[in-house]
Amino acid sequence: MNLITDLRPPGRRALAAAALLLVAWNLCAWVLVERYYVSRADALIAEEQRLTEIRARDLAGSIRRNLHYISGVPEVIAQSREVSLVLGHRTVDAAPSGGADKRMIERWKTDPALQALDRYLAIAQGNLDVDILYVANRAGDVIAASDWNRAGLSIGTSVVDREYFKSARDGRRKLQYAIGKSTGVPGLFFSSPVMAQGRFAGAVVAKIHMPNLSFLLDQSDAFLTDANGVIIMAHNRALEMQVLPGAPIGAVDEHEKNVRYHRSSFAQLPIAPWSYGGGHAPVLLGTSTVPSVLAMRAIPEYGLQAHVNSEIAAIPANRVDQWRFSVLLAVSGSLLIVMLGAAIAYLRAAARAKARLWKQAHFDTLTGLPNRDLFRQRLTDAVGQARDSGAPMALLLGDIDGFKEINDTLGHDAGDLVLQHAAQQIASCVRQTDTVARLGGDEFTVVLPAVGNAQRATQIAQEIVARLAAPFPLLGKVARLSASVGVAFFPEDAGDIEALLKRADQAMYAAKQQGGNRHARFGAAAPALPL
Repeated sequence: MNLITDLRPPGRRALAAAALLLVAWNLCAWVLVERYYVSRADALIAEEQRLTEIRARDLAGSIRRNLHYISGVPEVIAQSREVSLVLGHRTVDAAPSGGADKRMIERWKTDPALQALDRYLAIAQGNLDVDILYVANRAGDVIAASDWNRAGLSIGTSVVDREYFKSARDGRRKLQYAIGKSTGVPGLFFSSPVMAQGRFAGAVVAKIHMPNLSFLLDQSDAFLTDANGVIIMAHNRALEMQVLPGAPIGAVDEHEKNVRYHRSSFAQLPIAPWSYGGGHAPVLLGTSTVPSVLAMRAIPEYGLQAHVNSEIAAIPANRVDQWRFSVLLAVSGSLLIVMLGAAIAYLRAAARAKARLWKQAHFDTLTGLPNRDLFRQRLTDAVGQARDSGAPMALLLGDIDGFKEINDTLGHDAGDLVLQHAAQQIASCVRQTDTVARLGGDEFTVVLPAVGNAQRATQIAQEIVARLAAPFPLLGKVARLSASVGVAFFPEDAGDIEALLKRADQAMYAAKQQGGNRHARFGAAAPALPL
């Protein structure tokens, strides 16, 4: 027997345990990596949300300051002497609300007073950081404008259907998003009424083009919505004229939509939630596959909302890294488990092989009793213990009477059965601390450490002889055995191991010479009586 021949394939239980451990490891690896990913994503989203909120606040603040400044421009111009003189004395020039004809437009363009007002508006527009300034009469026709000397001029344009003019006609200031009729450029229009002798005489309108509203809009992925939820300005121009989910634009009538936006239908901006297993709520904006965080700041006094969108490209990258790390962790852990399992299996096999080799070297293969080598070790230990403690120990040596005839008449198989029966019977007569050994053939020995007294040892010897003499089944028949047992004591009968063995052997032969089926103590005055 050697280690190589003992390395057998692992059993079903070992394979099942290994498979269960591999599954458990892969699940634990996935959970650990997933938790790390979620915590990392939470941190990234929280930080990006914080920064986005700051950008949205700054953007809304910038737009609010610009609008607050620009909203005062029409009022200042409306109170100027130039405007008051023109509208206060030229209300008779008001054209029908459908718009001025070519003759009337030509008259306005060549009128010296209106030309002076055009130049005044142009100077004011250049100094007040607005894109267009114009004056409309009470019929809603533009009679003077700062762009009088440029292509696509506003003079002659009718604004009677615009909300900002209707508000001015009612004596109220107004802000409105609209697309310029003459320029086609979207912008925010501010109006202020002009009153003459207590009556509405016209309106001054200032316009700022949407791209000029705030430089911060181009610094972030931001967009601006009006009160109807329509995106009127965006860093990404493709988003303009789309509407947010749930926007109130649906309640606006078709005519108003066409007047204000030059269209009647609007596409909805897709905003879908993006789940990653954490505690925040990022979204997928439009057709982007990268999650974003949205921040909004309302500008209620002007009916606007500033939105800032920030994509978090690191999250998808982290997800890819997570998959890679999970696979790496699972594979490396599985390999480690397999290697550890193989090492454990090897060590267990080595231990089993070593145990088998030790057992083969120290135990009798037929009876399972200690063999001669182990017997010598146990006897040496018992003698040493007796020498140290002063308590006597006994050695019993015996064999089966007529065992050769059993082998010759019934065969060696029967002889083996007899030896196994004898081993069982002898072992049943002693303590767990005693040693029963087979020295070879039909010769057995019993080591009784710390036996206490000679009487106890002779009682055990007598019980062994009696047990072996009891009938037992053998190959379908009832058999009886007899044995001769010799008893010797240390240190009473011998001072060393070899002498003790000789004394026990002599006692055994003394019992055998007296007819067997008995025990005898070395040096006893009278032989033991047969059973």
